[in-house]
Amino acid sequence: MARTLIAGNWKMNTTLSDAISLSISIRDQLTLPPDTEVVLFPPTPFAVPVRDAVRGTTIKLGVQNIHNEESGAYTGETSVTMLDGICEYALIGHSERRTLFNESNDFINQKIQACFAHGIKAILCVGETETERNEGITSQVITRQVESALRDIEGIERLVIAYEPIWAIGTGLVPEAEEVNHTLGQTIRSQIKSLYGTQASEETPLLYGGSVNPGNAYTFAQADHIDGVLVGGASLDSAQFVEICTQFTLDS
Repeated sequence: MARTLIAGNWKMNTTLSDAISLSISIRDQLTLPPDTEVVLFPPTPFAVPVRDAVRGTTIKLGVQNIHNEESGAYTGETSVTMLDGICEYALIGHSERRTLFNESNDFINQKIQACFAHGIKAILCVGETETERNEGITSQVITRQVESALRDIEGIERLVIAYEPIWAIGTGLVPEAEEVNHTLGQTIRSQIKSLYGTQASEETPLLYGGSVNPGNAYTFAQADHIDGVLVGGASLDSAQFVEICTQFTLDS
């Protein structure tokens, strides 16, 4: 059975003082059962201060992006070797990276390989556009993204997959939990099973992301194949984020 995981992606928000205050506020309000993980993804410049703020707790730290190379002439980039001892997770393939920075499926695959080679867990983000959804090709799009991202990948135990329909990110539009559950179970979990076997498919956490808030989190928490959520805007409010985490632990 996959572990429960709630991730907060702060994106390009907060100042240093904001980031420290937010992480301390979350830390002080949060109570978790042992089978639940919470991961914070602050902006990379604030990774160390946030790590220090949550030190001694079960809260984990991640970065929002990494480069696939270990070093070199890549101005402004961060390699996985630079993150040794700082974080446990990295977001890979977020739709904003795919769309705004033209990251290809091949490049995303290289990033996952870099993460796993250095012991960093990857949250792979996949999702379809509104046009693709309306055309009825969501399953094909997700299948292609997952297959490309996991090509020649070893270390599947370090993988988390977040299904984030692009049309739902930051829009307030939210798919029905049954629709999300079907995509995670029939498309993503089935694909992991075909690639890596039953154990991997059962133990890989599958998340939903896209306009998650305290009002809808419990509905997602009740779905069989939704192991957690990747939270955007609501993760910038400690009370909202902690409430979302609580919704996923009510029946623990």
